[in-house]
Order: sequence, then structure tokens, then C-alpha cells
Amino acid sequence: SDKHAAVAAAKKITATEKMETAVVKDKTIVKMQANTSQPEQEESIAEAMMHTTLVKFEPEKFTFQVGGLRTKANAIKHKDILKKKGYAPYIKKQHNERSKEYWYTVRIGTFDNLDMAADAAALFSAKEAIPASAISVKN
Repeated sequence: SDKHAAVAAAKKITATEKMETAVVKDKTIVKMQANTSQPEQEESIAEAMMHTTLVKFEPEKFTFQVGGLRTKANAIKHKDILKKKGYAPYIKKQHNERSKEYWYTVRIGTFDNLDMAADAAALFSAKEAIPASAISVKN
């Protein structure tokens, strides 16, 4: 809720997890907490990063997925069918960590929040009789 609470939390995480933490305000690091198990690095890290913008906080975007296919050719066919119906689908190649396979997902739209993506997915599914799931574009 405030800078002091954030710094205290950063120190606790650094101590328990043995990792560096940073308190960030308006995209700028205001306090760097280095891992004290490596004291020689603490000052140099803190000085180097104190006034550097490290992270760009981009708002999360959402989409809805209308297919997951094993081959790129099939994904392109699915995309082309939807395109002819007036949609603007796109393909995203995904790696499945468990099966070690690649899949090609077909997605439609970009939305500012999950509710909007879910509503669009429901409308799409009702109209086209194709299952659709709202997801983050980071997936």
C-alpha cells in the first residue's frame, strides 16, 4: 500500500528466496534489494539499476481461440474458412511442454479485458457452432 510496506516485502522475499527484488513505481525502480548472500554485488546492482526503467508494464490483452491443430497446413485451412466468413483470424505456433509437440492455434481478435474476449467467444460459438475460449495473448 506504500513504499515502506513494499520495501519491507521486498526485503523479506529477498531473504527467504535468496533472490533480488525491486520496488517499482511508475515504471522506475525506487529500491533495489540485492541478495545479501552475495554482498559484493549489492551496491553495484543497486547503483546500476536505481534510476533505470527495467520493465515496461504493458496492459494485458486477450483474444479468443477457435482451434488448435497439429499441422500448419490444417491451421491455414481453418483460418482461410473463417476469413471467408468475414473474420480476421491469425495463427500462433504453440509448444506443448508436456508432449514436446508443436500445435498451431487459430485465434480471433484482440480485447482489452477477459470479459470482452469471453463475450466475443460466446457470440462466435453461438453463430458458428465452433467452440471458442477466451485467453490471454501471452499464452
